[in-house]
Amino acid sequence: MSKKQEAEVEARLKEFWDDHKDFDSAWARDILVELDAMLPFVFKEVPDLEQLYLKSGVRIPDDVAWDDAAELLPAAVLSPLPIFKYALALSAYADYGLILQFPKEDGILEVDIWEFINRVPRWAIQPAWAEGVRGVNKYRGIIAAQARRKLDQHESVTPDELAALARVRRKSIMNLAAPGKEGVVLQKSKVVPEGEDDQITSESGWQITSESAMRWLLSRPDFRRSIWQQQKNLDFSLLPKQATPSFVEPLFVPVTADGSWFSPQERRDGHYQVGNGDDEKQFDDYWTALDFLARAASPRWRYADTTGRWRIKMGTGWERKAREKVEKLLAEQMESKKINHTRKA
Repeated sequence: MSKKQEAEVEARLKEFWDDHKDFDSAWARDILVELDAMLPFVFKEVPDLEQLYLKSGVRIPDDVAWDDAAELLPAAVLSPLPIFKYALALSAYADYGLILQFPKEDGILEVDIWEFINRVPRWAIQPAWAEGVRGVNKYRGIIAAQARRKLDQHESVTPDELAALARVRRKSIMNLAAPGKEGVVLQKSKVVPEGEDDQITSESGWQITSESAMRWLLSRPDFRRSIWQQQKNLDFSLLPKQATPSFVEPLFVPVTADGSWFSPQERRDGHYQVGNGDDEKQFDDYWTALDFLARAASPRWRYADTTGRWRIKMGTGWERKAREKVEKLLAEQMESKKINHTRKA
């Protein structure tokens, strides 16, 4: 790691700890309050949180009742609790791109933030984001951390996840994903990822590509890119291995609001008919037609519907495709053309 990277990590860590000198997690307190109410029903031998506090080394002052400990104890007293360490680690990762480790003597992480993020089921966190007893968003940090983890893994994110990470309203994300005067800022990925339920993925049933999400986030002055990979004393053996993205030549194609895209199969009568608004052109070559659409302010193209009628599709965004996949479709389309030509002959 270069000296410049070391200096960047040190500066970011200093910024984080300066911002968290008086850290008090409302989310962690909410969890403790809920535990205090539910433990007597779940574990009859545990009347309240007293035994759990004692095992964690927390001592309750004489003037504080056990039932009120979760709400009245100062953050400095509750800070040894794992739930407060998780809250601190969530903030560090979600908003500062850092990894905090609290290793035990046996080498096992007391707080493994990535495992925590992975184990929280998506259905347990609804887009509505219920407010806690202190009137704060309990789940913002968890959703933001999940979003950053996805982007670190080069995966697409939902509008709700990106909104949480950027600390903006969901409506702002939806506007950026819609066609505007300056085009589409956030590009949509496939409609519903394979194996995921539509309602779990997002209310709209689509996600945002990691490439467009990162471009937008990095243009924001308040976003901090992930630099945990540069942390000097980070024990990577205790962390999950990152998925290595496959290196394929990128290719961007226009997509419509329903998720369909300009593919080599849109050829009809020996040509592709594409347009920029009302200005239409015909090209025999797919790559030439795609280049025209890439430079068009309002990309459109003709396609044949199920009845054979020649209709128009309007591009609302761009999607990344593997060039080899597009070339395979193009080869299949050309082979089909040869077969048809042979039959006619």
